[in-house]
Amino acid sequence: MEIELVADVEVNCITNGVSISGNISYGINDWFRDVTDFEDKIPGNQELPLGTPFKIVANWSRPVSLSGRFR
Repeated sequence: MEIELVADVEVNCITNGVSISGNISYGINDWFRDVTDFEDKIPGNQELPLGTPFKIVANWSRPVSLSGRFR
């Protein structure tokens, strides 16, 4: 899985405010073989009986907008 965040950060020391705005993107490009081991932490393939591996490719993004104050 890939994650990328591109954002603008604005800090105002007079008002002690901070704001973050941008976009976060996610991507998956993998063979779905290990149903019980999605991140491949167990060696080998834990395939289901009579199952067939298939390719998973997905990309999506979401806007990010946060603001707050600091001390």
